[in-house]
Amino acid sequence: FSGGPLVIRRCRLAAALAVAVTLAGAGVPWLAPAAAAVDPDQDEQWGLAVIGAPEAWTKSTGAGVRIGIVDTGIDLAHEDLAGKVVAHADCLDTGGQVSACRTGITAGQDDSGHGSHVAGIAAAVTGNGKGVAGVAPGAELVVVRAMANDSGSSDDINAGVKWAVDHGAKVVN
Repeated sequence: FSGGPLVIRRCRLAAALAVAVTLAGAGVPWLAPAAAAVDPDQDEQWGLAVIGAPEAWTKSTGAGVRIGIVDTGIDLAHEDLAGKVVAHADCLDTGGQVSACRTGITAGQDDSGHGSHVAGIAAAVTGNGKGVAGVAPGAELVVVRAMANDSGSSDDINAGVKWAVDHGAKVVN
């Protein structure tokens, strides 16, 4: 992203998921293998079968990969997400300056649920008998709140992407 006041609304995770599954299926050495798992709402996640996630899980779950979620933040206390968060920040109103991103106990807390939904698709704990299955359940999350009420400026999103990469994200949505 670059430039002025472009407003970004409700980003999709498809590209990041395709990259994660492609890497998993390619046998990338830093991705650890794992067995398939079942969660109560997994049967409703038709997309997992479409992208071949259950087959990919036999080769990798994304262990050792950090996924950047640049969105409305995430629910930092969510049972399927909290233990996966390795860094979190708030990059709203930064004017595109990474140095203006703020950290702290509640930085990155979701204000609408959208970022939590995206993070769950990407990396929810899988096989714990709760909720949904994540595409890359072994991955860690670098969370950035760069959007509020499902929209944000390209400058804040740019700062969020840079912050996530600076904190080890290899895939950013």
